[in-house]
Amino acid sequence: MALWIGACITASLPMIATASDFGPSELTTLSTSGSLPVKRIELRAQETRTLCFTESLVRTETSHPEIIEVSQPNPQSLQLFGKEPGLGYVRIFDTQNRSRTLEVAILPNTIELEFVLGAQFPGANLKVTPYSGGVMLSCDVQAEEQVDEIVAIAEDFYPRVLQN
Repeated sequence: MALWIGACITASLPMIATASDFGPSELTTLSTSGSLPVKRIELRAQETRTLCFTESLVRTETSHPEIIEVSQPNPQSLQLFGKEPGLGYVRIFDTQNRSRTLEVAILPNTIELEFVLGAQFPGANLKVTPYSGGVMLSCDVQAEEQVDEIVAIAEDFYPRVLQN
């Protein structure tokens, strides 16, 4: 069985390209126990990703509709919208009722925090990495007291802030 995902562009959103068995190379194959592999895709909260297929899809099932919204603009594409951080699964079915599963990890959206920190600490080399429970901060600062200020700002955005 082969369902193919091809290149598909959605305005100002990441492009998915490089077709392979079922999905692009940026999808991670997870281990399975005798069944078809589960593919993993990561989105940030409030981000939309469009997946395009060479075969028509007839239906989808979502394990956690409170965190993932799935729409089908046409028979050969799906749009995934990350509502809030968490982990869920989307099963897709083709016209022959064959199914595949996507594991969709919705990570915190750090764009606003990155903007605020960049404006407040323009000389600092900051990296904000989302993870399921919050964010991890890596930074080189000009003064040691800036670290506490940076962490305090990050804690206004996320309940858990790790320093690296």
